[in-house]
Amino acid sequence: MPQVTSVLPLNGFRVSVKFLNGVKKVVSVKRHLHGRLFLELRRAKVFRTVKVGECGGIEWANGADICPDILYYGGPPPWAKLES
Repeated sequence: MPQVTSVLPLNGFRVSVKFLNGVKKVVSVKRHLHGRLFLELRRAKVFRTVKVGECGGIEWANGADICPDILYYGGPPPWAKLES
């Protein structure tokens, strides 16, 4: 499972993330910003408070979080499809 080791907020609801395996990606999280918790993140001041979460993803102070699989693979990991 990928784990985020660092995250920087960017303009346009994007984040720059670095993973434990050394891979770096710029990921747009705009499509995930719906629902009560995530709507708050549409305010730039709140969005910029992003940090690495305890479970290896990213999180914000209001409790919103995004798992590392979404950031790394763009969805569930490839092997999850094999298990269904």
